[in-house]
Amino acid sequence: MDVKCQHCGAFHWIGEKTSNSSVRAPKFGMCCNHGKVEFPDLEAPPEALRLLLTGNDDKSVEYRKNMWQYNVALSFTSLGIKEDRSVTRGRGPPLLKIQG
Repeated sequence: MDVKCQHCGAFHWIGEKTSNSSVRAPKFGMCCNHGKVEFPDLEAPPEALRLLLTGNDDKSVEYRKNMWQYNVALSFTSLGIKEDRSVTRGRGPPLLKIQG
């Protein structure tokens, strides 16, 4: 990813440019739809998280080193599903069907 969207600053690969744009002046539709979508500024993180992200103490360094593992471990904690009981019809082990 080495090409920046001129509208929102998102990084892309050149192969992601729209077909009606050139390599010299690439345009991208997957990030901000050519400037049509505006992203609000992010709120500052809670103080405890900010310190973990910016601190130089052992705890902060360890957190940054392993934060992808925390992200993976917690990725399903906010999962929303629509239960489809027709899959098991009440027999057999519980089954979770996810699509999308």
